[in-house]
Order: sequence, then structure tokens, then C-alpha cells
Amino acid sequence: MKLWDCLDKLEDPRNTSGRRYKLGPILKLLLAGLLSGRQSLAQIVLWGRSLSRGALKLLGFGKNVPCVATLSNLLRRLELESVEKQLSIYTLKGQTLLPAGTHLALDGKTLRATHEEGVPLVHLLSVFAVNLQGVIGHVRMKAGENEITAGLRLLAELPLEGTIVTGDAIFAQKKYANSL
Repeated sequence: MKLWDCLDKLEDPRNTSGRRYKLGPILKLLLAGLLSGRQSLAQIVLWGRSLSRGALKLLGFGKNVPCVATLSNLLRRLELESVEKQLSIYTLKGQTLLPAGTHLALDGKTLRATHEEGVPLVHLLSVFAVNLQGVIGHVRMKAGENEITAGLRLLAELPLEGTIVTGDAIFAQKKYANSL
């Protein structure tokens, strides 16, 4: 499965009436723009407008790319969980079980620059598959939740049979090890 195909499978949250651009090509434009070093929606739109017709066709566009407002409105409405799920499927490449002995590393991180006055920091717990070189799942920790309970919730969704799961010291508890 190609990443492009994965992006095309996402459900578009917009109404069908008045929709000028399909979701897949917009996401491809955003991804390609970010990978090209563009750091804002405005930069991505300018970069997209500078592409040749052939490059635009490869992304799924005709002559034009969407404006900044279209990108911004779409990103606000896009369901983060569905995007994450599709990217996990892409990383797992459709496997129902990971190969025996696959090393999965479980770790939590607080995202920088996510704190505003009165708003708690964003803390994510991720599972990284070493041999696949990709995150195969992550959860945003709820307020007051610790990494152990979030880890159990996350690992319950993954194909763990035959894998080796490692984590930092917080996970070194008998109760937690027996829950897997």
C-alpha cells in the first residue's frame, strides 16, 4: 500500500455541495509541501501554485490548488483519530500480526508549545515499531491519566502476539506486565 492510497481512503468531513477539491489531493499537497520545507499553509499554497501541471496532476489537481482558507477550514474539521488510524495501517502495511520478535518501544512525550494559559499540556503515549521505523499507534493522555493506564488502553488496540514491548521505568511493575 502506498501512502498516497492511504490518504485517499480517509473520509472527507465536508458537505458534498460546493466542494471543489477532493480530500486526498489536499492531504497530498499538505504532506508534499511540509516535506519540501514549507512551514505554513500560506507557504504550502504558494509552493503548490508554483508546481508544473504535471506535478499538480500527480497530486490529483487540475490547474489550481486550494487557497489557505480552504486548507485551514478542512484541517479544523478533519478527524484526527481517523487520520492516525490510516497512518497506522500504512505503517503496519496491512499486517494483522507483527512478525515474531518485533520490538515495540512504548514512550510518552509532552508536546512543546502546546500550553496556553488555562489549557493543559498535550501528552502523547506512542508505540514505535523498531523494524518498521514508524509509530504504529499513539493516544493522547486524558487529564489526570498516567502512562500506565494510557499504555494499557493503547496496547489493547495493537497486534502484540509474539512481540517484545519495552518501556521506561514507569512500566516496570508486576501488575502492568501481567496485564499484557
